[in-house]
Amino acid sequence: MYISLVCWEKGMNVKWLIEKGVWHPKEEEALIEACKKLGLEYKLYEYKPFDKNLKLVNQFDDRDCVVVSGSINLTNAVMCETVWVPGVYAEYPNYLCSVYYLKLGDLLLNSEYVLVPFGDLNRLKGMLYRCFGKDNTIFIRPDSGKKSFRGKLVGCEHWGSEMEECKVWGIEDTEMVLISSPKYIDMEWRFFVADKEVFTGCLYYAAGLLEEDKELNKKAEELAQKVAKLYQPDRCFSIDICSRSGEFKVLEVNSGTSSGMYDCDIEKIVERFSAVAEDDYDNDNYSHILRKD
Repeated sequence: MYISLVCWEKGMNVKWLIEKGVWHPKEEEALIEACKKLGLEYKLYEYKPFDKNLKLVNQFDDRDCVVVSGSINLTNAVMCETVWVPGVYAEYPNYLCSVYYLKLGDLLLNSEYVLVPFGDLNRLKGMLYRCFGKDNTIFIRPDSGKKSFRGKLVGCEHWGSEMEECKVWGIEDTEMVLISSPKYIDMEWRFFVADKEVFTGCLYYAAGLLEEDKELNKKAEELAQKVAKLYQPDRCFSIDICSRSGEFKVLEVNSGTSSGMYDCDIEKIVERFSAVAEDDYDNDNYSHILRKD
């Protein structure tokens, strides 16, 4: 049973672990200031890749109520090394394109697509460009929400180097990737959701000389709210919306833990995520702790 987020009192027992240097300095500063204002204990943590002695468990007591804000790498480490509740909002199986695309269908920007194993891309290259290519270019992204490489446009003439770059990121041949046609978009927004309610958002990309527009913001938020009601990968997560020639579409959904905040109301993010986290902790209804039992 979900709580009413607006009733949450500040200064409860929620703690925050903020990864140092992963967010824009103004975002990191805003996270810290929000924790201070709300009376929440917080720590800055410097994640070092490949460090076998992360000392994560030393940051807070075992099974504390902790909310983490940081990279996907830190998120994975928290899942493996701690039993904090909730720790992270990153139920990655729910962020597979192959899962949530079924739910959102025509609302998606890339609603027409195929999913193939990365290791089979070379064999299928000709067919993929015939079916999805525009100007000898296709769009490719990983199925996984863990972002084993960044979604990108791949020109046929750069195929070899682009595939090698994907391998550098560490993708395995058996991992699925999504292929769709290239689409050029005008504007992009990010919205944050807690318990199916969009509570803050902002424009973070505008092509050319386009500027932020209240009416466009409202339409983007309305679509985000529609998505939040249709699909809930986590109690806290983010939704990216774009506009393309006046049409609004869903770009993707992302983990609440590892989503950049841009010009969103970061105090609201800390407040709402903390309220949900405390409810998870009080009701012992978050599965993360099972990984260590």
